[in-house]
Amino acid sequence: MLAKCFFFLISLLVVTSTNAATIEDLQQKLNNIKTYRATFSQTVKDDTGQTIQQSEGDMALAKPMRFRWETFKPVKQLIVLDGKRVWIYDIDLEQVSVRPLALENQSSPAFFLSSKHKIAEQYQLKSYKNQRFILTPRNKQAKFQRIVLQFAGEALSEMQMVDPLGQTTTLTLKSTHINQKLSPKLFQFKAPAGVDVITTQDS
Repeated sequence: MLAKCFFFLISLLVVTSTNAATIEDLQQKLNNIKTYRATFSQTVKDDTGQTIQQSEGDMALAKPMRFRWETFKPVKQLIVLDGKRVWIYDIDLEQVSVRPLALENQSSPAFFLSSKHKIAEQYQLKSYKNQRFILTPRNKQAKFQRIVLQFAGEALSEMQMVDPLGQTTTLTLKSTHINQKLSPKLFQFKAPAGVDVITTQDS
């Protein structure tokens, strides 16, 4: 569940029109982001609006395809994309899962935010108002029915994703730092001694 929901977000460039924008405007915002770091709180609600999961932590990204997602509570978990692999470290379970980046879901927020692909190829802009972009996937089999990006000035302040079953994941971002130098060590991972490592190979 947490691995499905983890990953999200970015921003830059104020759209000149208050209530009109295009998918290219959003693309430019994301293109202008080279590095990004923030604290996050994440809430997952089912289709009735009942909260089924809450978490807090830190996230960071550096293009291309470097991403770090560290959850502090309710459980400790670390997810790292190092440009080649995806590492998922469940600290309490003392277990690490690793797979090639090629197996990562390309519609996931992590891929969405840290890659350089063209958004218009996979999404269309359904609506825009007051720096709130609402996107829908072109692929009807996508993992999410809708993705909402809310900006506050130059910073992405919230990301929301709705899956086909009506489950809504809302990510709120604070203490954001854009295009500041980040240590390469944030996006490196070495399994601690004594933990189980489960490897999934590319077919």
